[in-house]
Amino acid sequence: MPLLLLALPFLELITLIELGSSIGSFSTVAYVIVTAILGTALLKRQGLAVIQTIHQARTSASGLSQQWFRDEFAIVISAMLLIIPGLITDTLALILAIAPLRRSCLKIFGVTPTTPESEPSRPGDRQILEGEYEVKESSQEP
Repeated sequence: MPLLLLALPFLELITLIELGSSIGSFSTVAYVIVTAILGTALLKRQGLAVIQTIHQARTSASGLSQQWFRDEFAIVISAMLLIIPGLITDTLALILAIAPLRRSCLKIFGVTPTTPESEPSRPGDRQILEGEYEVKESSQEP
């Protein structure tokens, strides 16, 4: 794994050089700039959405599922990968950003997403039982 992280910049450079030779250097530079701008915009939008959702969940006493956290985290990682220039990281970003692709890749690698047995309850999901009760005093004293 550390070897792959060391090789990634070189692989990205090779793919960008190949892209530049096939579509032109100006188009390649424009591609890198556009993906960085898209990644930055996605990171900003997603970050604000996550903060607002967590704030609403705290004020309304509704719980957030673990699946929600996984999906939001995947989109944030996807945005950060888009900011890094290169075709390999952009491909990984698209796989992470699109939920069906992300789940398919997890199945290919043998990772099955775990779902929690009981999701946190929301106020609308609670069942309210009404009834009457009577306190009976016991005749036996301790």
